[in-house]
This record gives sequence, structure tokens and C-alpha cells, in this order.
Amino acid sequence: IEVADLNLPRAATAPRAVAPAVDPDRSRIESALAHSHGIIAQAAAELGLSRQALYRRMDRYGIPRE
Repeated sequence: IEVADLNLPRAATAPRAVAPAVDPDRSRIESALAHSHGIIAQAAAELGLSRQALYRRMDRYGIPRE
């Protein structure tokens, strides 16, 4: 049996790659920290991140851990 024997429709194009989730930029992080009065857990929740992920992004953007 060959593939052609199955009469399957041909795929028109290859499936598209899914775009990666967007990282919050520096201003969004600073805004969330201000809104939460510097409480990391609240800022992280507002951004949809874990505390650890927020700390990593703060380090990446040079935002001090006050």
C-alpha cells in the first residue's frame, strides 16, 4: 500500500509555529511593582508570572530588589 492509495488530502502548507508568550517589558514590571507597593508576590500575580520568574526579569532589566 502506498500513500497515494489512501486518497488522503494533501496539506496545503506546513503548520505555523506558535508565537512565544510575550515577556512583560520593563515599564509593565515597574508599573506592577508600584501598583502592589513593592510586594513581589502581588506584582507577579498581576503579570501572570511566578515570583521566581519576576525576579529573573527584574535582574534582566536591572530593576532593583527593594
